[in-house]
Amino acid sequence: MQVTLDPIVEIPLLRAFTQPGYLTEFLGGAVRLTQVSEYRDMECPNRLDRDEGEARHTVLGVEDTPVHYGGAWHNPIYVLCFSHPDVDRAHLVEQYGRHVIQLTDVPGFVSDLASAMKGQCPEGREVSEIQLAPVRYNRDLVLDPEPSRVERHRLMWAQKGVEFAADQEVRLALFLSGPVKGAPKTWTVQSKPPATLEPAFAT
Repeated sequence: MQVTLDPIVEIPLLRAFTQPGYLTEFLGGAVRLTQVSEYRDMECPNRLDRDEGEARHTVLGVEDTPVHYGGAWHNPIYVLCFSHPDVDRAHLVEQYGRHVIQLTDVPGFVSDLASAMKGQCPEGREVSEIQLAPVRYNRDLVLDPEPSRVERHRLMWAQKGVEFAADQEVRLALFLSGPVKGAPKTWTVQSKPPATLEPAFAT
């Protein structure tokens, strides 16, 4: 299993919950992961993104001719969403819930989760890779310079339109083997209780 963590992993991250029960489960080590494509049909309008899981951008080619790129992953990708600590707190609470914790040891959290999931994968599947990175808010924009191959792949699970930029989202992504068909929409892994500060701020 390959683990690739952006340098942002060194700072605390925020996670908001709409219900106190969801917060209690997370504090107990239950990590609920959602397939990135499920955000296309979310009942909650604040989380709905019809283009989720699809990367789209443009670069300027010869004589500034626009060249359009796009792509999508063909294996299941599960994500866990956080926010950068610089996010506007009022926005975070309004959009994603008033029960907010600060994850104080992100590398430790990822390490514990990676160890725990080895025996909890959906039948016949395994985790091939784990990545953590900030979301890029540049879908459908002209990008200069052209993204690297690694960045283009990352855009397939960590790219959104500029209308979501206030979220300052950071995503933990888990890549599961096998086709999307037949993979569960959500997957809960029982890990160790995370190191957190709760509440992260007054609401």
